[in-house]
Amino acid sequence: MRRRKHTRKSTIPAGLALALAPSMCGLAYCGSPAWASPGVPAAPAQAAPVLGAARALAAPAAPVPAAAHPPTAAAASAAPPAPASGSAPVLVAVPVPPAADGLAEPDGSLWTLRGSWPSIPGLARPVLGWTARPGGGAWEVAGDGGIFSRGGAPFYGSTGNIRLNQPIVGMAATPDGGGYWLVASDGGVFTFGDAGFFGSTGGIRLNKPVVGMAAAPDGQGYWLVAADGGIFPFGSAVFAGSASGRIQAPAVSVTANGDGYDVAVGDGTLWSFRPGAAPAESPLPVPASELAPEREARLAQQAVDTALAQVGKPYSYGAAGPGAYDCSGLAMYSYATAGIGLPRTSAAQFDASPHVPTSDLQPGDLVFFGAGVTHVGLYVGDGRMVDAPHPGASVRVESYRYFGPMVGATRPTLGH
Repeated sequence: MRRRKHTRKSTIPAGLALALAPSMCGLAYCGSPAWASPGVPAAPAQAAPVLGAARALAAPAAPVPAAAHPPTAAAASAAPPAPASGSAPVLVAVPVPPAADGLAEPDGSLWTLRGSWPSIPGLARPVLGWTARPGGGAWEVAGDGGIFSRGGAPFYGSTGNIRLNQPIVGMAATPDGGGYWLVASDGGVFTFGDAGFFGSTGGIRLNKPVVGMAAAPDGQGYWLVAADGGIFPFGSAVFAGSASGRIQAPAVSVTANGDGYDVAVGDGTLWSFRPGAAPAESPLPVPASELAPEREARLAQQAVDTALAQVGKPYSYGAAGPGAYDCSGLAMYSYATAGIGLPRTSAAQFDASPHVPTSDLQPGDLVFFGAGVTHVGLYVGDGRMVDAPHPGASVRVESYRYFGPMVGATRPTLGH
């Protein structure tokens, strides 16, 4: 197995997976490291659900348990260097958008044209990507690089024993089904089975995080795609254009299509790139079920669960995780894991999402305090919030009523 890991700084969380080869990456330029040129950082944007194949693709058959392969010592070799001190974490958005031939949920539930499988109990990190195995079955990958084999797909390894600088965000299978690649949000590529290593985004400072990859049809290369639509081709993968500078919403995946590729965007559009042809934009249907209130509530609960998992970590002004937080940093980090981007400060967060009556708070709502909106917490229910209160304190759960007069509350959603 060969690997490349590189620390990256990014302010905009994005990530998700699409189609047979989930994929994404984040820059305002594209190409190999030798082509790197500065990009213009974009303002924070919210990820949105994409694509149109819903659960009706395949009626759930008798549940087949996943063959779970969380990271193990046998799966990989030496750990890469730790992130540079002070580097900001690249955050990965979930859930996985529905693909053209299937839909995966963060809990591991998978519906495909070839079969359906139930959720995976005891996940340490949510499922962020999946890929069909040529010849049958499928693999799912969690943010820690744990691999889950479905339908008899062989296990070729995971990022076990590797201290990841950034989380795994996607995967792609080799054309013969004899291996797969994993990609981290900093563009580090990990190879397993007969998957070859053809390069990574080493030496490039990413403006936006890598969120996945797609395999070249001959298996001798791959594309990485950025949240701003930047494309990185390696090996036999040909550069045919980029969505960078063309899109307003984050790119969410890249999929091989003949000798070119398609880039899906969070606003429900698809950009197609073919060698020698002009880029083509077309709409992608967004299933109503993906915008339903039930999904919004599930994402809000995911943000709450993430925030609660940070309890006990210290307050540090200007910190946004994963080792320390200030109040708005905790809110931003927690919602990033649910695929919802938030601005960096509490005052900006107050203006970024729909306001809700304080008499109708639901778990995940952001509650704000102080003249000029100087503090924010995540409502967790029963009159309590989880927050990073002040220097010298740690992230904790407390009654919001004891903190001071509330100036308002908002409900972050995918659409705002």
